[in-house]
Amino acid sequence: MASVGASMARSDIPLTVHAVALHQRISPDRWCVTFSDLKYLRREVRRAIATGEIKPPDDGTDNFLDADGHYGPSIYTVTEQHIKPVTDLAGKMSWALMRNPEGLDCDVFISHAWQEGIFEFLSKVMHSWPHSARQAWCCMLANPQHLDITGLLQSPQHSPFALALQASQTVLVVPNRHCSIYTRLWCCYEAYLAQEQGKVILIARASDWKEIWRAMEHMGLAALAGILLAWVLDFKGWTEHVNLGVICLVAATGVCSMGMAKNTVRAALNLTGGVLCWYLAFEWRTVRGLYTESPSAFLRAVPAVAQRVWIIVVAGMFLLLETDRIKSKATENEAAQLRRGYTGSIVDAACSRAEDEQRIREEIGDKIQVVDYAIEVLMSAGMSTPTLREIASKGVSIQQAATPALALPMLMFGPFLAITLFTLVLDAIYLDSFWTWRLVPLRTLTSLERILMILLIRQSPRDERCFDYLVIQKCAVVYLAVFTPSMFQCEMVGKLSYQKDSMWFVIPPVAYTTMFIFVLLGFRRTANLSCGLGLCLVQLFLARDPYVQLTAAGHCIRRKNTAAESPKSSDSESGTWSGA
Repeated sequence: MASVGASMARSDIPLTVHAVALHQRISPDRWCVTFSDLKYLRREVRRAIATGEIKPPDDGTDNFLDADGHYGPSIYTVTEQHIKPVTDLAGKMSWALMRNPEGLDCDVFISHAWQEGIFEFLSKVMHSWPHSARQAWCCMLANPQHLDITGLLQSPQHSPFALALQASQTVLVVPNRHCSIYTRLWCCYEAYLAQEQGKVILIARASDWKEIWRAMEHMGLAALAGILLAWVLDFKGWTEHVNLGVICLVAATGVCSMGMAKNTVRAALNLTGGVLCWYLAFEWRTVRGLYTESPSAFLRAVPAVAQRVWIIVVAGMFLLLETDRIKSKATENEAAQLRRGYTGSIVDAACSRAEDEQRIREEIGDKIQVVDYAIEVLMSAGMSTPTLREIASKGVSIQQAATPALALPMLMFGPFLAITLFTLVLDAIYLDSFWTWRLVPLRTLTSLERILMILLIRQSPRDERCFDYLVIQKCAVVYLAVFTPSMFQCEMVGKLSYQKDSMWFVIPPVAYTTMFIFVLLGFRRTANLSCGLGLCLVQLFLARDPYVQLTAAGHCIRRKNTAAESPKSSDSESGTWSGA
């Protein structure tokens, strides 16, 4: 830290001895702020705007009062009119050390371009704050604005930026509506360091709760429409046959919604699914089951209640699918902001100081294409990690791979698991020995597999979790497609097909065991399965576009057949997959 003090001492700016000593004593990577600090900053900026302390600059470069208040004054304006005056009164140290004089460990490094509005910036950072993180390093708050910042940047690799990024676990990239942060060379240098050090790079996005609440209102209207249809329509003796068609439509709507990439189509499908489910909930004719003939009134009521609960849970699935759609759209919007003005290479990035530009470009050297690639992975997937970069380098399309599909996993690990455990207890107590021997072990197996998957996913890195969710979604879609015909039969004949030679009960264990195997394998080990089959499976799980899904499925089948005919496949056969 002696060099830091020396660079400050050479400055012509009047220095506060305490500020210099403080920044000498505290390592630059510890000039951090907490989540609470950011909330405090937001309150203080709002107060300063209300009192006129922060106002649009006279040169007209930031007319933030003309906006709707969502963005606020730019980082430049806030720094000049709030950060500097406040820290000047406190002793000329940085805002971060003013709030935390002993410094804080760095968990998150925030990369941004200063052109965004302060409220836009804070909203995105606070909404995307990693759950395990406690402190973050942000240049506008970390660097001492009154001291010799230029002296701190003489060597990019020893600058506060580089030291803080090295100490961090995650890099949080904050897009803005004006231009890509990767039109600025310092941000590109941060991407270079993150790539070289194998950091996880995330895209920050603003809260989407308003859109989700609006979607819930729409789904509520869809529920009312479904109930109204059930009340108005009377198919008399044809009700069971109509229900058969509605079940078919519900299954097809759910599968299409999960497989579609177009935003408006997905929204329409989710609303349609909500209408159909609530129609079924009120028009459903109870299917006879194992407990229908029981002398106990409680057991006789179980099928009627359980079947309607299932239908309502499926209605909830469409609400969750709508939430997934909104989050996917938000990720696309943030990626579009990252691409705005970006030429595809950091070669064209600009720097305000020629000396800094020369030093940064010398340090990056011949690794420009590597950095370009890491940025492209970030924009495509919504996240850039060593695993994602490796998978993408093998030709796998990773478009929105970091956008988790939570609808079916939440149902599988929530209400579906609860229903399974409830029926497991009933089966163990009330079923005769034949059905106890068949059903209880299988339901116990599927319950344990889901509980283990929950534990595995909780301990997995973020990119692994996103992959696991997509695996569960795709397997559940196949499960739904296979299991739906048996539901048709149940509705047609009016009773469950519980013949002793029936194999219907094998379907759930097979589905959940398949999910469990891939969750256990994880992202990287699945991709490394032999004969190129792993890459095909990864592409099949990650793909959101129907064409890519079908192409990947066909390629998997061809790979399997080729492997069966020629066990000794060449290295080239297990390399890249070009189906994307």
